[in-house]
Parts: sequence; C-alpha cells; structure tokens
Amino acid sequence: MAREKLKSGQLLELCGKDKNIKETFQILDLIGEGSLCLVYDVLCPNGMTGRLKEFYPASEGVEEMLFVREGAVLTRNPSCREGEAEQKLRTRFLRGYEHMRDIHVRDPKSRNEMPNYGELYTAGASIYWFMSYDEGLCYSNVGEETLAELCAVGLAVVRAVDRYHRLGYLHLDIKEENIFILPQTRDYIKFIDFDNIVSKEEIRGGAVYGYSEKTAAPEVQRGRRDLIREASDYYSVGAMIYRRLCRKEVTAMERVSMARFFLEEYLEEYGDVKEELGELLGQFFKRTLSNHPAHRYRSASEMEEQLQRIIERALPVETELAKAAIQKNLFCLFHRFPIYRYMGEGDTVSVLIDGEGEIADAAFRAVFGCCGQMLDKRLHIYLTCENPEYRKREKKKEMPALEKMAVLDRNNETGKYGLLYSPLAEVDFLTWRRFLEKEEEGLGDPVRYYLLADRNMERNRMRVGELADRLASGREEQVFIGCCAEKNEERREGNAVLCSFGRSRSQVDEEFYIKLIKQAFLIDQAYEGIPSGKDSARFDSFCRNIYRYQSSIENAMHLDCKLFYCGLHEENEARAADLFEKRVLDGGEDTPLYRELLFLEHRRWMASMAARGWDAYDRFGLERIKYGRQTGYKDAGRKRHPCMVDCERGEGCALRGIPGEQWSKEMEKIRKEDTELDHLDQVSVWLHARAGVLCQNKEQVMRHRVSEIEAGFAMQGDEMPESWIRVKRLLAHIREERGPFSGEWKQVMEDARRDIEEQQDEEMCRYFADLYEGVSVYQEYRHFHDYKETDGVLIAHIPEILRGF
Repeated sequence: MAREKLKSGQLLELCGKDKNIKETFQILDLIGEGSLCLVYDVLCPNGMTGRLKEFYPASEGVEEMLFVREGAVLTRNPSCREGEAEQKLRTRFLRGYEHMRDIHVRDPKSRNEMPNYGELYTAGASIYWFMSYDEGLCYSNVGEETLAELCAVGLAVVRAVDRYHRLGYLHLDIKEENIFILPQTRDYIKFIDFDNIVSKEEIRGGAVYGYSEKTAAPEVQRGRRDLIREASDYYSVGAMIYRRLCRKEVTAMERVSMARFFLEEYLEEYGDVKEELGELLGQFFKRTLSNHPAHRYRSASEMEEQLQRIIERALPVETELAKAAIQKNLFCLFHRFPIYRYMGEGDTVSVLIDGEGEIADAAFRAVFGCCGQMLDKRLHIYLTCENPEYRKREKKKEMPALEKMAVLDRNNETGKYGLLYSPLAEVDFLTWRRFLEKEEEGLGDPVRYYLLADRNMERNRMRVGELADRLASGREEQVFIGCCAEKNEERREGNAVLCSFGRSRSQVDEEFYIKLIKQAFLIDQAYEGIPSGKDSARFDSFCRNIYRYQSSIENAMHLDCKLFYCGLHEENEARAADLFEKRVLDGGEDTPLYRELLFLEHRRWMASMAARGWDAYDRFGLERIKYGRQTGYKDAGRKRHPCMVDCERGEGCALRGIPGEQWSKEMEKIRKEDTELDHLDQVSVWLHARAGVLCQNKEQVMRHRVSEIEAGFAMQGDEMPESWIRVKRLLAHIREERGPFSGEWKQVMEDARRDIEEQQDEEMCRYFADLYEGVSVYQEYRHFHDYKETDGVLIAHIPEILRGF
C-alpha cells in the first residue's frame, strides 16, 4: 500500500515545544522519500523556506500501513496491530535527530555537510522534524554528469562520512536519495537523511538500523554486526558511483576478490585516455565493492587519493570536450549563416557578442580567429556585459597577445609592438544599454550579426525580443540574430533571421560536422607530411581524440573564408577544388593570389593562437626566446616561429628560393648587408644566426651531459636502454654535420626522456633537459627553410582537402 503524500499548497498545523501554540506550514513540493519519512520543501510561518521531514514509515516489513492520512495529518491505522514495530521505527527517527544534534555540537565543521538540526514538531500520531533550507538538488534527480563530477561527489561524500567515523558514528545508508548537491560546487554535499546513522557502540549493542539494498554492504544486509565498520560505508560510496557510471546494479561478480571490470565502453569519449581511466576505476571498485571488509580500503584517505587520481586524469579531457562541444555548436551555426555574408558598408564585418561565461568566450575566440584573417575587411567586435572594464582586464589575461594585435576600445597601440602591418580586429567592451544607445545615436559600425551567448538562456530570450522590436523599425539590410537556447529553432521576422543554437543539432548540422572532421584530418596529415588519403587506423584515432585536434577543426572551418577571398565560396567543393588549382596553384608561388593567401593563412594562424592564449614577443625581444620542448611556443612542431609576427603582403616568399646547401652562407650575407626583409623574414634570419652562436656554446655542455647520464646508468647498475642508443646515433649525426636531421629526432628524444625519468634520478633528468635543449638548437640551425614554409603547406593541399575521401 503506497503512502499518501501531501500536495503542493496544502496547509499543515504543527505543535512545537509549547503544545498550546500551533504553527502553520504550507507544503511547496515533495523532494524526497525515505523508508521512514517523506521530505517536503515548506513555507514557514515567518515567510522563509525550510525543509520538513514527516515520520511516515513505508509498509515494508509490516502487513498494514502504520498511519493513514486524514486531511493533512496522519493518524494511527486502526487495522494495523504493529505497535511494537512503530515504536522501534519512531525510536530510530528520534535517534537520528539526537545524533545529528550531537555531531553539530562536537564538530562545527560538519555543519557544511548537513542542514541545521532544527526543531521537532507533532501533529496527529506523527512527528515532524523541521530543518533549514539549502539551495540545490537531490542527487537522484541529477541527470548527466561527467566522470570528474561523479568522482567529485564521491570525494565529498567520503570526506563528510569520515567526520562521522571520527566521532564514532556509521552512516550505513549512503545513496543518491540521501545526498543533496549544492548548485555552486561539487566539492561539498549535504546529507538529508540521518534516520539510519548509528554509533559503533549501538551496533555492537544490537540497535535496530536501516539500509538500502542497492548500495548497502553485504555484511550490513546480512546483519553481520561483527563485520560492520567504516569499510561498510566505503562499500556504499563505491556502489553509488558504480551504479551511476554503469547504469546498472552491483552483482555478485563485481564483489568477488578476483573481479575484473571492463569499463572502457562507458568511457569512449575520453579517447586514448579511456584505458588508463578504466584501470584507475577498476582499482577503485576492487577496493570498495569486495565482499569482505578486510579487502576494502583501510582508510578514507586512501579512497580520497584514488578518487583524486581519477579526477586529475579525467578533468583536463572533460574541459577540452566541453570546449569542443561549444565550438561544434558555433561552427554549425557559422556554416548555416556565414558571418561574411552580413558585411556592412565599406566592407566592415561587425559582430556583437552579448553575455558572460564559457559560451560567450568561445564565441569571441571563434569570431576573432575566423574573421581576423579576412584581407581588405575590417572586423569590429562588440563585447557587451555587466562590467566592461573588468571583462577587458580578464580578456587581456586570457589572451596576452590581444592588445598587441587588436584595437581595444578605439585605443590603437598595436604599432608599438612591431608585430603587424594592420590590426586583426577592433574590439569594444561596453554594457548592453550603452551599445543600444550608440546604435540609436548612429555611432560606431552598424551591427548585422548578433550572438546572444550568455549562460543564462532566459536573458538571451529577453535580448532577442528587445532586438526584434528595434530591428522591426527602420533597418532595411539583412540582419542575423543567434541566440543560445536549449532547443534549435529558426524563423524570420522582417529583415532579421533569428536562429537559436543549443545542445540539440539537426541532421544537416551533424553531416556538416562529419565532413569538417574529415577535412581536419586531411589538414593534420598534410602538416605531418603524410600522403593524402584515408588511413583507417589513423582516422579512427583522430576521431577518438577529436578534442585534441580543435585547432585542425578550426583550420578546416576557415577554408570557407579562403574560398570567399578567391570568389569560390558559392561553388560545390569538387568544382571549387578544380578552380583553386587553376587560379592559385598552377601559376606557382610567385602569383599574386598565392602570396595573398600565404599572408592570409599566416594572419589566420596568428589570430587563432592569440585566441588560444599564446603571448607574442615583439620582434625586438627575440633574445628571450629559448629553444627546446620547454618553451611552449612550438605549435606541435609545425609552426616553428615562436614569435607571432606578420609577413608582408605580397612578399611572402622572400627567402624560399635559397638552395638548402647555401642557406647558412646566404643568411649571413643577408644579415650583413641589412637586406630589407619583412617582419617574419627578419625573425628567420635572426633566429638562424642566434642558433649558430648557441651551437658553439652548447657543444661542450652536451659532451659533459652525455658522460654524466651514462655515469648515472652505471652507478645504478642498469644497462643502457635502446632509446639512449638511438640518442647516441643522433648525436653522432649532429657532430659529423651530415645535413639536416631526420624528422624523427623529437620522437627519439622523447623516448629517451621517458626511460630516464623512470630512473627517478633528478640529476639525470636535469642533465637530459640540457641535452634536449642542445639538440633543439642544432635542429634549428640545420633546418634549411624559412619560417613561412608551413603557411604554404595548407594552401598547396586545399584541393585535395576539398575533394575529401
């Protein structure tokens, strides 16, 4: 027989300590159901919101319901003859209140993990426990969550329950329904059911306790009081995490000592990291779900350490996955409504991005990176938010190169850095109201592309209504409004196109994104020097780890801008590929259009890297640049110019005609004669000369480091690893000056680095870092091409990228 719940809006009169005074509570919502009670959000007599637990046991274990509802109150069921059972359950309910009050008094810090213990009331035959209200959601009502979020909740539960253990209590009923998730963080949780908390002495003394079969440890379910201990709660935490991750119950197979956990199928989105995560989770479940308490974790700190390892491994991937999902939504939107189609007067591209949070930030990065490359087009971005000055400061922290490459609030200081011939964009920071006022006054560039991208989707909808009303009067040109919302929809209102974008995507969007992934894969292969075509194994790996290749996805998205510049954006891809070959590539690298595209690609790369947070040294501060893998300025080994500087328009191939064998000689000649070169060519000459000087300084250091590393192996009694033998061959190649390195030099050094780190000798690791830097310097000096070569790689491969596979 089911319990009869109170309905929203019902009034309940309760008596507190003074039985002569009644207080009226209004039921707002049922938020939880336990075996002993129902939990409601209520409106208190003083107008505040609180929580009320109604003692109303379920009928499990008894033939009839103990209580029946008459109006709003509960009365004893005359048909039920379970007086003794009721008394035991009532004692459990009151015991939970007393334990909670004891924990509050003895450990004030524990109040973070539980509501205020509140007061007891009575009405009819039942007892009511009133406690404070906390914002949040019952964990059982939380839908999708990432692995890191799941483990963060588990970690918070372990820390909370450890406080109870230190005070001599066991929880014994840890489950989703008893946990309240706070909206602002997963680092803290609140328990909302204390009916089953018992002291260790009470367990040994035969006290009645309750549990939930789905998460309770075997010894708790079997009544093995001699085995019930802290590890019983650890089991419940493991069972809760297992159920939420795998969407199934723990079975006997998961509890045996030799249990094996195959979890990769639940971790597919983590790409190549899934095996490592599966192993870490398997270790965690083996030490929590074991049948016998002795085989589980010995302490809460051990559990915390393992959960922390999982979080630390999963969180970076999840951060990139979240960014990739937002970028996917934006790129699907830009594909349907390209920004360049909404150009204003004087070939100005003006975009408004309203809002704060990760979506607005991603929109800014995408617009800045995508449109910053358009030649002969002014890009003007308006960023509207509540506090413009604060937003500008934060944006400059996130993107240190921004003020070196863009005009901020009409203050053009880009020239003093010597990086660009012309700014990539103009960016204005202002409030929404100030933006509307400027539009009314006719100040600034008229915006035709609006992106309402605040994390508060209700605010976005309000902005849509406001814009639609304003645009309905007087604007004749086509305008686009993109609104971040839960569902996608598209409609027209006068000259305005309104399109919402959110989590759901159309079939057309999905097909476009699959094509984009294929193009990104071909771009990646082109940069790596791999012959074009589909390599199934490499493509599968690329798709599994797509979150790592967002710059390639972005590059593929920007192909449309290049086609637009060449006047080919309206053609189908096969014809566009043929025409691109004819107009751009057939004439060779000296054709004006090829040089324009080379310049365009280099600016695109600069905008993209600036948006990703790269700083840019000015071209007069190159002495600060270091070589080697520690610099962080070598874009996956492809873009070897650590200084993000412009190349001159129409002069993009100044150094590329120099034969390889004459490179050093010609470089020295160019430097001595002070030949007029563009910014990037100057960087090429300067870095090559500096690398030559450093080579002389590094030679002796490298000899010493080799001797010291080999002495370290000898002292530890270890044979030289095969990776070190390959390093020795590489060093011999360098000393004999037999031309440029093989492209595999970095892999050779990385393999040796991993083997040396396994020795756990800090001095050997330091010596190898010096050696690595020395090899990098030699590689820089021997590399017989200028720093523009990579910009041309993409242009040369555009036809085959468009044709796809």
